[in-house]
Amino acid sequence: CDMNIYVANPTLQTIAIIDYCNSIIWHEKFCGTGDFEIALPASPEIKAIFTKDNLIYREDNDTVMIVEKIQLTTSDESGDQFIVSGSSCDAIIARRIIWGQQTFSGNVCQCVETLLNDNLINPSDAARKVDLIAIGDCPTTTQTLQKQMTGDNLLDAIIEVLTNYKFGYRITMDLGR
Repeated sequence: CDMNIYVANPTLQTIAIIDYCNSIIWHEKFCGTGDFEIALPASPEIKAIFTKDNLIYREDNDTVMIVEKIQLTTSDESGDQFIVSGSSCDAIIARRIIWGQQTFSGNVCQCVETLLNDNLINPSDAARKVDLIAIGDCPTTTQTLQKQMTGDNLLDAIIEVLTNYKFGYRITMDLGR
C-alpha cells in the first residue's frame, strides 16, 4: 500500500505509523458499520501494535476503524503475514442498549441525538459513558417520527431510524481536537 496507516490506542493517542502493507481493504457505509482488512508482513512489532480495540485511521480518509481480530497466515506466495481486521468505530455504539423505555416524538435528527446522548455520550449512569464521541452537525430537516424503544441495541435502533428517513451517519476522527 502507498499510504500511511495510523494506529492509536483506545484513548486516541497515536502509537504507530505504518507505511507499508501487503494489501488493504477499507469499506465504508452510508448508514451502517463498515469494515477493514490489512495484510502486513508478520513481525513481533506488528503483533504488539495491532491489538484488539486499538484504532486505525488513514491520512487520506477521516473514518476511524477499530481492531477486532489479528490472525497469522502462511502461504508459499506471501510468506507469513498478519491479517488485521475489524469494523468502523460505530461498532462501539453497538456495545450499548437503549436503557429503560424511551419515547420519541419530534424531529428525526434531534431524536437520534437524544438517543446518543442518553445512552452513550452523557447517560445518567456514568459507568455507561463512552468518552471521545461527540455529535457533529446534523442536517436540517422537518421530518418527524414517533417511536417508543426499550432495550434495543443502540446502533440497530439508530440505523433503523436513519434508514427509514434516508439519512446516513459517519464517525470520523477530529484531528483538530
